[in-house]
Amino acid sequence: TLDFNYIESIYAQRFNFLKNENKEKVYLFIGKNKKFNFLNSNQFKKIYINENLSVKYNDKISLDIDHEKKKLTINQIDRTGRVVISGKIIDSWKIIFIGDESNKIKSVNKNYENLTGCLTFVDVVLKNVSLASKNSNCEDSINLIRSKGNIADIIISNSKYDGMDADFSSLEIKDLKIENSGNDCLDFSFGQYKIENIDLKQCGDKGISVGEKSNAFFNNVKIQETSIGIASKDSSFVEANNVNIRDSKTCVSAYKKKQEFNFADIKIESMNCYNFKNQVLTDEGSTIKIKNL
Repeated sequence: TLDFNYIESIYAQRFNFLKNENKEKVYLFIGKNKKFNFLNSNQFKKIYINENLSVKYNDKISLDIDHEKKKLTINQIDRTGRVVISGKIIDSWKIIFIGDESNKIKSVNKNYENLTGCLTFVDVVLKNVSLASKNSNCEDSINLIRSKGNIADIIISNSKYDGMDADFSSLEIKDLKIENSGNDCLDFSFGQYKIENIDLKQCGDKGISVGEKSNAFFNNVKIQETSIGIASKDSSFVEANNVNIRDSKTCVSAYKKKQEFNFADIKIESMNCYNFKNQVLTDEGSTIKIKNL
């Protein structure tokens, strides 16, 4: 029996609050999924790029490592190729994921081995890192979990589902550009996020989605061709400045979606929105404040 106050820790797979007399015991929250099988050791190979950086990948991935230029290029041989990067710190590396474009008609589950991201970062500290991804077929093109630090730039294009997803993380990003995502371009939850420059285009659902007790600050935001430009959900707070949204059904929206959370808020210093159906959309308990409107 678990206290409701620990829900964030449970989702983050942190169980330090439990009395664990047997130090070898491992707890894992899996909900109703009785067939959970995460990173089967027989299917994933692990290599160390340096003492601070390790990469796990299956046989549907090929790696090109340039130690001198600090550049890691990941090529997906098959649509089931997955990569997990972990370690103490990633300092000044450029990491590129290139998805498989062959046999586009063939259908594959967007989650493979319970990995939602084609390229996943877990428990890492990022310092002046550059990330890029194109032609992803996973639920998340790039997924950051329990990670923190600063990222110089992120460029993502042609994601079948979400462009970038970050959970339980604390991140600062200088420049972020995402184009052509089948679902959300940017999805944040359970964390602290700050982005200086954002350029999003052709997002199937939301341009920016912030949810589940997150705080986010965005400056210099450009969003085009989305269903919702910026969404704040479930006990989250979004603050933004210099926002320009074009050709979106709803510019900004704040609401409560999940019963275990509270309402959400958005505060925008200045915003221009063009060619929209709803400029703002909110439920009774959430708030949207736009200073220049």
